[in-house]
Parts: sequence; structure tokens; C-alpha cells
Amino acid sequence: MLGEGYAFRVSDCSIYDCGTQFHRDSYGADLSFTNIKMALYLDPLDAQSGAIRVIPGSHHPGSAFTRLLNQHVDSGFGDLNLDTDEVPATVLASQPGDLLLWNYRLMHATSYGGNQRRMLALEFSEPYVKDAPAALET
Repeated sequence: MLGEGYAFRVSDCSIYDCGTQFHRDSYGADLSFTNIKMALYLDPLDAQSGAIRVIPGSHHPGSAFTRLLNQHVDSGFGDLNLDTDEVPATVLASQPGDLLLWNYRLMHATSYGGNQRRMLALEFSEPYVKDAPAALET
């Protein structure tokens, strides 16, 4: 997905006990490069228990669709009086051991299911220019 020379960025293991608004994973990443999150959920998750909800196509920078979404993502679509589970999205149900991958630019959220969700995440990117060996920077 990232080609040769990809860069490992970070890993974390989290327990979530809440829902999230729609957002992008940026974490200070340079979004002019492809950044990928690999998530391994340790609990069975569906639409009612906190599975990730994604808006397909929202990772394409500069598209008319993405520009329209950008007007509402800072409010988590609350400016449209929509709760997370009312925003048209695809729910990615998963079982323990399923591996989910997404581009940092992809808008996603979770609805709170009243339960804790355990997740292990590994994050990678194309090499940024600053990652290149000095010999390649000239």
C-alpha cells in the first residue's frame, strides 16, 4: 500500500469508553503524503457497540465531495443537527483479530455502545522528505 521505504510512525494500545465525532487522524502528520493506520480491535464490534463508521471517498483531497464534508467535520456534523449514527456512513463491524486499515484522511467516528473497546494501532506513512537519507536530499 505504501511501497518500498515506508516509515513506521507510532503505535498505541488504547481502551476507549466513549464515542467520537467524525474526524480525520492527523496527529501532526504531513497529509500531503499517504499515512495509514492499521487497527486491530480486541473486542467484537458492530453498529451498536462502537464499530468504526467511515464516510467512503472522504479521503480524496480536493474532490467536491470532500470540500463539502470539510464544511461540517469540525462540528462532527452537529451544525447539521446530526448525531454520529445519523450521518450517512459505512459501519465496519469487526471480530477480535480483524485488521482494519484506513488512510488518515478518511473521515470516521464511533457511536458509544456503553462498553469499552480495546484497540492496538500501528501507523505508517510514505517517507517524508525529512526521512530521506541526506544523500537523497541534494
